[in-house]
This record gives sequence, C-alpha cells and structure tokens, in this order.
Amino acid sequence: MQAFNHKKLLHTIIDDLQSLRMLSKNILKDIEQQGELSPDVTNQLSDLIKQLKVNLALDSDADKMHLIIEGLTTRDHILYKIIQSVFDTLATTATDRIKKCEHAECYLHFVDTSKSGKRRWCSMELCGNRQKAAEFYARKKKKSRS
Repeated sequence: MQAFNHKKLLHTIIDDLQSLRMLSKNILKDIEQQGELSPDVTNQLSDLIKQLKVNLALDSDADKMHLIIEGLTTRDHILYKIIQSVFDTLATTATDRIKKCEHAECYLHFVDTSKSGKRRWCSMELCGNRQKAAEFYARKKKKSRS
C-alpha cells in the first residue's frame, strides 16, 4: 500500500509540474507579446495559489529572524517553491529583461542582467559559442566558394 501511495504522489507531482510548465509558457508568451500578464494567466496563477496549503514558521538565527514558508505536503512544498520563484522573478525583473535565447535550437528563457540589456543567449558558453562558431564557419564556407 505504501509503494502505491508513493507512486500515486509521484504521478500527481509530475502532472502538476507539467501543468506548471504550461502555465510558465503562457506567462512567457504574455510577456513576449504584451509585456504583461493577461487576465487569463493571472486567474490561472490565482487558482493555483488557492490550492496550496502552506505553513509559516519563525526561525531566529544570531540576531536575525527569518520567516520560513513550507508546504504542508510534499506536493504543496514543491509547487510553492516553484511559484515563489516565478513571483520573485516577476516582482523584481522588468519584463523587457526576460528574454528568449536567440539560438535557433534553444528553447530556454533568461533574465538579461547585462548593463546594456542586449544579451542574446541563455549561456555564452553554450548557445552563444555555438551560434558564433556556426556564423564563422558559414562565412568561411562562403569565402571558399567565391
């Protein structure tokens, strides 16, 4: 019976994570198209938040107090951590700084923290390097044909 409960919980969490991924895609789509969240996406977020059960606790550590927020269940805890991250990003980041990687084969988004706001890739080491190498070899190939 216990193995069944773990398997059921795992499937529930996987389903929840897939739903969160879809919601995240909708958030990014709204930001790209409108620069803000649509009422539909806002309602989806609100409905998800209403489902979560969290516990607040106080932790004091060397003259500092911290508020600890934990989900009451494993599912609640996982979803809360992800949703908290989404809200923190949306609350502290201008929407024009949330960008899609320009590498053709990459599907990731990133927060552009560059001074100029002209960062193009999620990672210079991966996508940026691949893109620049591809452009270099394309130019080299074009020159050799001429």
